[in-house]
Amino acid sequence: MKSKHKFRISLVISLALLTSFFYPFKLLTSVNVLNVVHAEESLFITTENLNLRSSFSSKSKVLLTIPKGKTIKKIGVYGEDKSWFKVSFNSKIGYVSTKYVTPKPIPKNSVSSINTIYKTKTSLNLRKGPSVKSPVLMTIPKSSPLMYHAASGPWYKVSYNGTQGYVASQYVTISPSAMKSRSKQTTEIRSSMSLVNSKVLITIPASTEVTVLGKSGTTGS
Repeated sequence: MKSKHKFRISLVISLALLTSFFYPFKLLTSVNVLNVVHAEESLFITTENLNLRSSFSSKSKVLLTIPKGKTIKKIGVYGEDKSWFKVSFNSKIGYVSTKYVTPKPIPKNSVSSINTIYKTKTSLNLRKGPSVKSPVLMTIPKSSPLMYHAASGPWYKVSYNGTQGYVASQYVTISPSAMKSRSKQTTEIRSSMSLVNSKVLITIPASTEVTVLGKSGTTGS
């Protein structure tokens, strides 16, 4: 009886060890790579002198005032109407109203796209800014190809036939023409295009399928 009991204990321990070994691998290979890539574009410019607050409320403590024209990094979106950004400025983290920021322009030589990224689910307004109150530049027909540039809350900054603007992200979908690829070796997904200053988000095992959204950097590296 004792030998059987010891055998059962050994079996349970062995199964636990095997589970702990394989489960992290499953997590790595099932991460939505597209969401990780979208997080890369998160820089905004203040359009007015702007209070950095301790919470997403106009009644919360003011940590400091960010001057007009300064670059801030968006960390998250808060509030019932998504009207607050959690941001980082000069190593200080706090909250700012989205009314007084605008996406930082993308240098023309910093992104070279290699394929169509999104297509519209329905006829869709291309707007000048990330708001339903922003002027409509044009109406994009259903199933039209869009090139993704950056995310701004529930809005995407995109290009359509050479015109840049914003569309509501809920009305677009990833295009099946996006290029599929496999990692040649174990590699890392980083928070920005730098090997020195960026954070490692996850590690991708060799031969894992990924979707290539575009190339960045002056050399497309």
